[in-house]
Amino acid sequence: MAKTDRRILAGILAAALILLVFQYFAGSGSSELALEVSRPGEERLRIPISSLPQGEQGRWHIEGAAGGVYLSYWPEQGVHVDRADCPDQACVKTGFINKAGQSIVCVPNQIIIRLVALDGQGDRGKEELDGILK
Repeated sequence: MAKTDRRILAGILAAALILLVFQYFAGSGSSELALEVSRPGEERLRIPISSLPQGEQGRWHIEGAAGGVYLSYWPEQGVHVDRADCPDQACVKTGFINKAGQSIVCVPNQIIIRLVALDGQGDRGKEELDGILK
């Protein structure tokens, strides 16, 4: 390996390390998250994550068109749909959401569950985009 090749490789590794460190610290913002539940024809319900019941004892039901969904919040992992009264169980298979902008959708129940970041006033959400479709 030539001297120039080593310098290029060292530069690439240094840039990758800097990006990893930046990404780690940028993702640990101190803004509070809130759970936002949307159903057709109803106003969005927004609940701060800190006020949610935790663990298995903290399971709660959201009524939907096909029965509803059962949610739970685990501080280490996030919000999860434990059980749904629908045939395909796609919302259960979504897994945990724990970052602003992530969502779980149950189409048969017509329920959208999103995590939003609250600003200083605690009433408007700031979401991170994870993709744009055209």
